[in-house]
Amino acid sequence: MLEAMVQAARRLAGKTPTPLVLGQVRALKYGAFVRPGSTLRVTVDLHKQLDGGAIEFKGEAHLLTGFSSDAEPKVAVSGRFVLRPVRQRA
Repeated sequence: MLEAMVQAARRLAGKTPTPLVLGQVRALKYGAFVRPGSTLRVTVDLHKQLDGGAIEFKGEAHLLTGFSSDAEPKVAVSGRFVLRPVRQRA
């Protein structure tokens, strides 16, 4: 589920000079259990730009299967994470 949020954040960030990789995860909370074949709706917001080209995001994934249609979708995962440019070694 974290990987789904990271991929959505990469799309939100758009084209960057160097690829973005996961640098830090904070306040990650898992809620509903997600079974194989379940559907998630992932939402990611850009929280702030950091030094060195890193970007902090807030993300959330809601479980869209396995609940009654009149109920609010359950939060499967939520948290903040940082994507940073990949470091090239010489």
